[in-house]
Amino acid sequence: MIKPVATLDDILHRGDWCGQLQQAWYEHIPLSEKMGVRIQQYTGQKFITTMPETGNQNPHHTLFAGSLFSLATLTGWGLIWLMLRERHLGRYDYSRRCAYSLQQTHQRQTQRNCRSGVVERRSGQAGARP
Repeated sequence: MIKPVATLDDILHRGDWCGQLQQAWYEHIPLSEKMGVRIQQYTGQKFITTMPETGNQNPHHTLFAGSLFSLATLTGWGLIWLMLRERHLGRYDYSRRCAYSLQQTHQRQTQRNCRSGVVERRSGQAGARP
């Protein structure tokens, strides 16, 4: 008996969403397309992405750490995005507007403020109080 190999359309639980996700990666993270990142399978529980070794190898014939990290990050984020979408979750509803800024002062300190007054954090030199 010969069993035909399933095409990508046959093994994608939500092929339309996977297509949208992959297209969003290519539009908003162009490096993902250059790396050849592809969605291979989504079952509703499992999400598999691939990328070719060609073009992602360093001179030692191993994969670049940045390529591996990018693939892992896109895979994890993509699975969460798909699962939230299936459950009709993931919308952000803010109780009030919050403007966020990050500034560097002349003393190389970092300040992070949320103008709504809910969150305010400042970091300074070692030993300084928050």
